[in-house]
Amino acid sequence: MFVRATVSVLGILAATTAFGSDAEGKFAVRGIGGQTCNIWTTITASTDEAARRDGILAFQAWIAGYLTATNRLKTDAFDAVPFLDMINILAITMNECKAQPDELVENTLARVVAAFDKAKVTAESPIVMVPDAGAQKPYRQATIQLAQQKLVDLGYLDSQPDGVLGPMTTEALILYQTQNGLTSNGELSVDTMFKLLLQ
Repeated sequence: MFVRATVSVLGILAATTAFGSDAEGKFAVRGIGGQTCNIWTTITASTDEAARRDGILAFQAWIAGYLTATNRLKTDAFDAVPFLDMINILAITMNECKAQPDELVENTLARVVAAFDKAKVTAESPIVMVPDAGAQKPYRQATIQLAQQKLVDLGYLDSQPDGVLGPMTTEALILYQTQNGLTSNGELSVDTMFKLLLQ
């Protein structure tokens, strides 16, 4: 299921500075990233289930490789994005692609990574499972602590961030979700995390 991402927040960000490039700042983009977004939005919207499934798997694999390379090349991050579930990252990227259909996929994903720069994980952190729509979703403990710190900063939570989704955090999330037009269930849904981490 694709996530409703706030396109306007990412749309204001320019493409990130390249890690490596020629004297003019240009670099070669390989594979899926060198194609325009509209190719991939068409594939993922296909009624041909096999083509749609294969397209989504190929797109997710390219994104995973891109993020791994970003993690290796960034000097200030262990993980450049706060989401571990590739479906969430794919959904955010696809929403951005729909907003900028003629943009190269690489440029779109670079904007997504740039948008989450303040939410990056700077050091290795344990993976914990949290409830989300009847399932368990993985997050790094550092990401949950960051979400808790955001809730503290916004006045929803009055406790020390500890990376544990306990009763106080759940109550704070319900209040935050209610006041921000989100599903009020106290869970760290991707919509909640997206809005919270980008504030």
